[in-house]
Amino acid sequence: MHDASLTQRVRRLERAALALGALTLVAVAAAFTGQDAVPAELRARRVALVDGEGRVRAELALDADGQAGLFVRDEQGLVRARVVHDAEQSGLRVDDATGQTRLGAVHFAHGGTGLALHGPAGRGGAVLYLKDAGALTFYGADGEVLQRVAGE
Repeated sequence: MHDASLTQRVRRLERAALALGALTLVAVAAAFTGQDAVPAELRARRVALVDGEGRVRAELALDADGQAGLFVRDEQGLVRARVVHDAEQSGLRVDDATGQTRLGAVHFAHGGTGLALHGPAGRGGAVLYLKDAGALTFYGADGEVLQRVAGE
């Protein structure tokens, strides 16, 4: 029951991020055209949201592999959060200031869903995975499995 709740939360978060991207596109289109009406279509390779200093802080774009995503950047331009979809997965990733992933939530094309929490520099962590049955695994600083709890 608890696993289903977490899966539902991840799905809601993914939908909210995609909706935010779509709303950003509409707002940018309206501001760019000076029109109040919503355009029928807006085509672009990249939509960037910039701060008062002109720094890109968020963008709807293609990544280096050509997959579409929503990317949120910090003041230094480092991608700190991303929502992406490709043939293998749909996911959300949150990185720290060093570029290390600290939180990942993914739904895989094969049907499994996972939530991973990573410690500093990727050392230690916890992974919740659900497909046919759920499992929660805790990892130590050297990658060793400290504890694994499997569902039935």
